[in-house]
Amino acid sequence: SPDVLLDEIRRIYDQRKKKLQRHRHQYGPSIELCAMEARLEREYCRWKYVLVFKSETRKKRKGRGPGPATKRPQVDNGPAFNIFRKAGRRWPGEARLLAAEADFRRYIWHHGRAIELYEYLARTAPNGEVRRTARLSAAEAMLAELENSTPDLRSDWYHQLERAQEHLDAVLGPDSQIGLALVLRARIAIRLNQPVN
Repeated sequence: SPDVLLDEIRRIYDQRKKKLQRHRHQYGPSIELCAMEARLEREYCRWKYVLVFKSETRKKRKGRGPGPATKRPQVDNGPAFNIFRKAGRRWPGEARLLAAEADFRRYIWHHGRAIELYEYLARTAPNGEVRRTARLSAAEAMLAELENSTPDLRSDWYHQLERAQEHLDAVLGPDSQIGLALVLRARIAIRLNQPVN
């Protein structure tokens, strides 16, 4: 039953949260730990709301309650966002933290904010690899947002795809090592009598 599953989920959540707290106590806070805590909170909140929704639906079918307030489970990601806010005060503007939050936002389909963070990283990250990854992730989030939106929300699709293409062009530009790697890969494939993709 959903209630039994919820108890089990809560037990596992408490167990994992204690492990993360022990890690923090022993080694101190870190951006990687922050990202793990946020993912743990997200999964717990998601399962909790899904199971409460199922339980309320079941009770309504049996005539023992009004049922859920919404047609679908609504997940409160506030606890996970609080973790990122707190970490942001500790490490303001830290590229790895912004990347972790952007990845998290993309995971929960908050594409708009994920794109903002990725584009900010693409402009400001001190590390070229982080900038390249941010550009690729921004393009991927733009495409996902477009593919998963309703037709009435796709009014600016052409501009968004152009922006995504600009990010990819910057990654694959003439000074890019990726471009050289692709050319070398094709040349080697030709020498091996293999098809060139």
